[in-house]
Amino acid sequence: MLIGSKPILRQCGLRGLLHRFASPQGPSRRNSNYEARCDDDPHRRIIGNREIVCHGMNGNPTYIDSWDYPFPAIRYRECTPELMALREKERGDWRKLTIGEKKCLYRASFRQTFSELQAPNSDWKCIIGVVLMGISLSLWIHLFIHHKVYVKWPESFSTENRIAQYYRQVDLNMQPFSGIYRPPGAELRIHAKNKSMLKKAHEDETN
Repeated sequence: MLIGSKPILRQCGLRGLLHRFASPQGPSRRNSNYEARCDDDPHRRIIGNREIVCHGMNGNPTYIDSWDYPFPAIRYRECTPELMALREKERGDWRKLTIGEKKCLYRASFRQTFSELQAPNSDWKCIIGVVLMGISLSLWIHLFIHHKVYVKWPESFSTENRIAQYYRQVDLNMQPFSGIYRPPGAELRIHAKNKSMLKKAHEDETN
């Protein structure tokens, strides 16, 4: 077992660390200078009296279930008198432990098993729900803007006016090279100058 948090190592000191490994029952919460010094550490105020057991993911005393770091730095549950008594019993013959006691010891150290960690969760339901809510909100905003905010379209947006505008652009020979957008329902028209130009270009290609 290693204590990987550098601030805790600095504040607890080497003497408290050796006392932790030398004592078979671990330090006492009332009489040990080790725990008294650890109480001054900001991490200890957050994790409570949870036991620090290893270096963990980044050296900080935090708990996380991860495949990359299967051993968290601290135990999942805080130490209680019942749990300490069960851990004292754990030091003896494991055949005397019941299945429930073994599960209790495991759940005290870990929140999930590997099977539970690998099992699919229902987060996708929340994601789909939020996406559908966003889509429905967007549709309602679109309908509100379309019916309440926008004014009536000008007459130039009607089909007849768009066709008439197309014919006028052809008569003015606008955009002779790139062409003009032909609205639906309009007949294709080409300016007289463009007809002669296209005819000459076609003759040059054939020759």
